[in-house]
Amino acid sequence: MIPAMYRFDRVTWLAVAIVLVAVSLWAPRSSASASDPLTPIEDIYAAMVIQNLQSDGPNYVTGDVPVFTYDIVNKSGQSLKVPKVQLNPSFSDNLVGVTQHWIERLGPDNTIPSIPPIVTRDPQGRYAAGGRVIQSPSKVPPSFALSLSRMLGGTSGFPAGDYRYYVEYKELSADGGEVIQSESLVITFEVATPTPSPTPCPLAQIPTPNGCVPQPVGGLSLESGLRALPVETAQTSNSLWTIMVGSAGVASLLALGGAAWYAKRRRWSS
Repeated sequence: MIPAMYRFDRVTWLAVAIVLVAVSLWAPRSSASASDPLTPIEDIYAAMVIQNLQSDGPNYVTGDVPVFTYDIVNKSGQSLKVPKVQLNPSFSDNLVGVTQHWIERLGPDNTIPSIPPIVTRDPQGRYAAGGRVIQSPSKVPPSFALSLSRMLGGTSGFPAGDYRYYVEYKELSADGGEVIQSESLVITFEVATPTPSPTPCPLAQIPTPNGCVPQPVGGLSLESGLRALPVETAQTSNSLWTIMVGSAGVASLLALGGAAWYAKRRRWSS
């Protein structure tokens, strides 16, 4: 017989059963969580690769702003659980590395005079063209691609010729900053040809697609119009003089008629 102190009523047994069921349901989740730890950063570096590097060119005119696009892809075949990195007191995120960009002028002279000396240049002669940390989701599934883009500005003074643009995938600085992978492509710059100013036409001529031609005047060439001008001027002056003389004659006749009518009226009145 069970001692009275160990006897439980039905409510107590029901509570114990509920606790046991809850523990059995929670245990598998706990083990699954324990089997899904953060992926070591070395494995992340080994899994992520640069793919699909391309430009919107490849031919440009100096002053253009080329745009480069590429993907950082998980090629490991496994999901990656990316740790959160505290870069500075005000920024932390899930990071899988760094991309660094370079531009190199190809040929015997690899200098780009328009790039100021303050811009970093490596021993190969490449000019630094910007970089960034690579932010990612906390979990990166297999074949997942992080699509990135970069613009290359300040090309107004680039000499004409071929250039190679580089994208490097690197470790974070805290992990050593070593280059893991490098991809590149070639682009071409041409110097913009200035549009020549049209040659001024001589006096009394106008520009046309076929060159300078005499300016038309009243359906005639300007030369013909100029030859006719003295005749027209003389005729216009004679016409004005005739009108003035005619107007004066009419005024005189009206004055004489008025005087005669006034004199006759006075005789009738007297």
